[in-house]
Amino acid sequence: MRAPSARRRGGVGVYGYACLLVWALVAPALLQGPRIYWVPGTVIAASWLAGARSWRSLADRRTWLLLLGLALVGAAAGGWGSGQPLQSALELPLRMVARALAVLLAADTFAARVSASELAALGEGAGLAGLGFSLGVAINTLPVLQRTARSTWMALRLRGGPGRRPWRACSRLALTILALSLGRAQEIVEAAEARAFSPGRASLKGPTWKSGDLGLALGLVLWTAALVLVG
Repeated sequence: MRAPSARRRGGVGVYGYACLLVWALVAPALLQGPRIYWVPGTVIAASWLAGARSWRSLADRRTWLLLLGLALVGAAAGGWGSGQPLQSALELPLRMVARALAVLLAADTFAARVSASELAALGEGAGLAGLGFSLGVAINTLPVLQRTARSTWMALRLRGGPGRRPWRACSRLALTILALSLGRAQEIVEAAEARAFSPGRASLKGPTWKSGDLGLALGLVLWTAALVLVG
């Protein structure tokens, strides 16, 4: 659970990544028309400058299946095939995909660059004893959950599954993934307790604002204002 060094992170801390995630959620509601397509591009550029060089979501085919599903839903809701121009019919699904992609990339960056100890300190600084640590454990368990699900599914396929009883096989698959993920979370908690950390009586100081946090937050505000005013 050791936090990355400041040099590796380009001077951006937990507040900067939190600002990027909040901006990815809020910015699409402020931008109209084609300007919304700037949101995922901005998230990629900001993440890259902050030190993130890869995004797990882009390498997962389920992400693209999700985006394809959103596009199909948007096309159906937008009246695809009703005789309207192709550009108008594609407008809604493309906007939905842009919003979802921006949030996925920002969440990927936040999960990869913010450690459990930093989230615990953030929660303590806000007066939420134990909540920050719980969120940190949950977020740090997500990559383990993904690897566990992949390995368990491959093991099931090698044993001839799902077979003639797919629901039974899927229920066992879910139970296996849940048990292994909970075991990993328990290991994190035990490691924290071995270091004399207890969420209920922790006295962690809240993370300090870094120059990179202020620069990223100010840059996002100015960039959003520019996009709104130019349109």
